[in-house]
Amino acid sequence: MENKQTAVQWLIYTLQKPMLISESDFENIINQALELEKQQIIDAANIPKEQRWYEDKYNSCGEQYYSETYKKPKQ
Repeated sequence: MENKQTAVQWLIYTLQKPMLISESDFENIINQALELEKQQIIDAANIPKEQRWYEDKYNSCGEQYYSETYKKPKQ
């Protein structure tokens, strides 16, 4: 599948392949999907100001948006 796809679509497509997946391979696939999702969120937040229909406090800084929105709380 080479079309644009969401991280979830990529994960489903990858896990539907007929293969035996070791635990470490499974963890690697999950981590790849999480990284893909992170990059998609950052890319979406990096839309130039002129193309946005909304105002935000991040001024198209996707890394900052992701960090502040999805950072895991310290336990």
